[in-house]
Formats: sequence, structure tokens, C-alpha cells
Amino acid sequence: MFNFDAINGRGIIGSLETYEVIGSWINMILVLEGARRIMGWAVPGMAVFFLVYALFSQHFPGFLNAAGHDWLRVGRSLVCLQPECTAT
Repeated sequence: MFNFDAINGRGIIGSLETYEVIGSWINMILVLEGARRIMGWAVPGMAVFFLVYALFSQHFPGFLNAAGHDWLRVGRSLVCLQPECTAT
């Protein structure tokens, strides 16, 4: 990856640009499509379930109910690998 330290450092500070978060979602969709074409629906299906769970877990019943996160926080966690990125 080009400029990994620069992108990762900006993510820690929390100053990711909107296009970087949108790009991370587009990249995730492309990777899921590539995985679907290579491995079938099982692996991308599980990945999509966990993404849906991260976004909408406050609507799940019983023991699956959790706080949930917004689109920006999940997109930011796709860009940055440090735990400080999703703190805000």
C-alpha cells in the first residue's frame, strides 16, 4: 500500500477526508465481489452479515442486541488499523 504510514497516522488523529471513507466502502464492496467470484457466497455472505450487524445491531433481538455504529465509524475502521481511529 502506498503512503500507509501517512494514511494510518491521519486516521489516528481523526482527520480522514470524506473521499477516504467513501473509498474504503467502495474498496470493501469490490473485495467482497472478488471473494464471491472466487469462493462463492459463503465467505462474502458472512462478511456482509457482520457488516450489517456492526451497523444495525441495536435492532437485533435478545442477546444479539448491541449499541451499533454509524456508517462513518465503520468506514473509518476500514481505513485505519489502530483502535484509536474508531474512538470518536
